Amino acid sequence: MSLPPILSERVRGPVAEYRLAVPVDLPWFRGHFPGHPVLPGLVQVEWARQLAERDLCPDGGFQGLRSVKFQRVIQPDCELCLHLEARDGQVDWRLTLDGLDGPLCSEGRLFFGASQ
Repeated sequence: MSLPPILSERVRGPVAEYRLAVPVDLPWFRGHFPGHPVLPGLVQVEWARQLAERDLCPDGGFQGLRSVKFQRVIQPDCELCLHLEARDGQVDWRLTLDGLDGPLCSEGRLFFGASQ
């Protein structure tokens, strides 16, 4: 699964922040749901996993997730902020609309390596 367009990214130690574009033509909107496109939760989790694995946990393979909450529907043609914070083989992620202080869309905890 490919990442959306990344408008900006900043990785400093165990913390990473990304501004992501969510254009209308992303393939995940097709059929989910006709006439009322919504970004699937699985896609949100996968974006967090891919970026966490790429930038914060390159040596540990993904093991699972916990405490996942979906708070807000994400529709096309918006910008999201993805905040990742790593510690002890786990990465907490938070996806917000229109910046770090924007409305919370989803959040959870990813586990890498043998940390579970």
